[in-house]
Amino acid sequence: MDIEITINGKKIITQSGLTILEAASQAGIKIPVLCYLKRIKPIGSCRVCVVEVKDVKNPLPSCVAKVKEGYEIYTETEKLWEIRKEVISHLLLDHPLDCPVCDKSGDCLLQDLTFELGVTTQKDKKIYPDRTKIFKSDLIEYNATRCVLCSRCIRVCGDMYGNPFLQMKDKGNNGYIGLKTDTKTQLGSQPAEGCSFEEISVEPDRLDCYYCGNCVEVCPVGALVSKPSKFKERYWQENPFSSICDKCSAACRIEYYRYGRDESLVRTAAPFGGYLCKSGFFYPAINGDCKSYYIANPYIKKKTVAEEVTLEKAAEEFGLRMKGIQENNAEDASAVLISPNISINGGKASLEFIKNTLKLKHFDVAASELYRKNLLDFKRLFPSEEYFDINDIKNSEVMLYFGSIEDEIPFAAYDILKTRREHGGRLFIVNPKTGKADMVRSFSRFEDIACSKKDIDESFFETYLNKMRMSLYKEQTDLDDVCKTIIEVIADAGCISFIIGDSVMSSIDIDKDLLILQEIIQFLREQEKSVYLFPLVKPSNYRGLLHTGVYPSGNAYSFKEIITGLDTGRIKNLVYIGDIQDDDYGKEIIRCSSNLEFLAVFSSKTSLLSAMADMIIPIKDFLEEKNTYYENFEGKIINVSNEFNFGIYRYNLTDVFAEISVKMNNTYNLNETEDFLNSVKSGNVIYYNKIKGRSKFYYNDRTKLYY
Repeated sequence: MDIEITINGKKIITQSGLTILEAASQAGIKIPVLCYLKRIKPIGSCRVCVVEVKDVKNPLPSCVAKVKEGYEIYTETEKLWEIRKEVISHLLLDHPLDCPVCDKSGDCLLQDLTFELGVTTQKDKKIYPDRTKIFKSDLIEYNATRCVLCSRCIRVCGDMYGNPFLQMKDKGNNGYIGLKTDTKTQLGSQPAEGCSFEEISVEPDRLDCYYCGNCVEVCPVGALVSKPSKFKERYWQENPFSSICDKCSAACRIEYYRYGRDESLVRTAAPFGGYLCKSGFFYPAINGDCKSYYIANPYIKKKTVAEEVTLEKAAEEFGLRMKGIQENNAEDASAVLISPNISINGGKASLEFIKNTLKLKHFDVAASELYRKNLLDFKRLFPSEEYFDINDIKNSEVMLYFGSIEDEIPFAAYDILKTRREHGGRLFIVNPKTGKADMVRSFSRFEDIACSKKDIDESFFETYLNKMRMSLYKEQTDLDDVCKTIIEVIADAGCISFIIGDSVMSSIDIDKDLLILQEIIQFLREQEKSVYLFPLVKPSNYRGLLHTGVYPSGNAYSFKEIITGLDTGRIKNLVYIGDIQDDDYGKEIIRCSSNLEFLAVFSSKTSLLSAMADMIIPIKDFLEEKNTYYENFEGKIINVSNEFNFGIYRYNLTDVFAEISVKMNNTYNLNETEDFLNSVKSGNVIYYNKIKGRSKFYYNDRTKLYY
């Protein structure tokens, strides 16, 4: 409902239910804040945002006080400025003046407020509280003396996981942020049977959380610092650009900050109050020395010693080895594996190179072929569900998740969490036990918010689904308590989401299970219920490579058969294109590649596989790629133009393929690749352009105000 208020003599039409701060922001009126952040629940603890309201005795914290019809609000009276100055002055009493060595200097909210409010002198003596009882961590450094106790870190941790790992300790000037010591769940979540939510710490004072980095991101001062980024740069020396994270198929939007002096990656951030996980926030390249982290030059191994060579020499040697394979009719003993994080451009170029230059039939993406089979079966049975928006899950009253949610795409898992916690959606987990699922830790951020969880043998999955189907038709009575509850809540719900987790998509052939699920969904939709279906595939660009055609055909070996061939010695020659993944598939490839006759690796980063290789040709890293395309787990095509140039000479994949083709007396034709990319461009593509810094604060496009 629209209401009329007055702010600083200006009449404003706003909506009831908004806070004074939100209404002022919409009107383009800035109110100073410290503990407030748009993405987390306000608590009004710092009192920097106080305002005066006519006929209200005391000033109100604008971040929590709601607007009312007829309110006359004042945001810049002399009394308010004195209150704000007193608050900041009090914070500075026990705050160290170590700005020259503080990583937050130049982007510190306390610095900004001190300058804005004109706090130039201190009337009280400086105090030195006891804040020595702090937690330890390998990735996050807590400087307790800088902490202003705004509780942003605690609140964002609670926002992410429901049960924060941090809590306020002690009182008054001796207060500090410490580890949460109890295991009680919060916000009314109901623990699953047999589930424990506890900190697994070797030492009692060591932080052992999920290290998403959001606590560091929201800290307004330099109290929480990323250790890999510490002392890497100053904020005014950074040159940010917007791109995506390549660590999984979520393709989360991310800002990469580079240090202009040596083109090194110094930190990352989530733009517009977004979400990053450990892999995105603590991006591996931040902590890596470029000379050791990246492959700098082509190498050929001679008598166990790697010799640095030119690209021309490496291409010539590779061509000779491949010609020898063709002359000896050893193509059937040779295979190519393509990393699932390679771009659509790189995938199509690799496909043409394998077929027309190498003339090999055994090739596949380096991930379970069950992904491909299950995705194709899913597309056949649910053609309208192939492309989806995971944000639709927030409409759900009931979520039924199949699989091991702990090892899921972090972005998707966070949406499930948020739906359960903030929108009231009830979560049920049915986990068909597979080898991958058995590896999941008992420590889970999700099971404690699930209404119930049921572990079943994977061979029983089809039977379990069939029992659910029959019970919907009132033809099945032999149900366990979990299944009975699921059916009851589905029957009462108006909006239901079925989520097929990555652990199921990668480990179980679900063609028959999908048929049963199709019937269940059709039945529910006939009951005029809204039903969503989400198949989740975690490897970075797997869907993009599948749509590009990077998969074997006919009697060619699949990924599993190639691994078996490597293990038994049937495959003697292997070419690996892209960066090896740090997952079960990557470890299996490394394990099976030790006794090959010939191993060639086209990669940007050093790894155990590149150390074992007979030949290494460095290709451009993801952060150096320009005008490339990726497909995320929802089926959205994203264009990426990254801007790094690490100063270490590497090559475009197509240039490498062209050079090798010349050495093998073949012509590498880019026309088919270009035609395919033109068809991709003609579709609905998301383009991420450069954006400015400070986007971690709430940004109002209309009023140009940051919070």
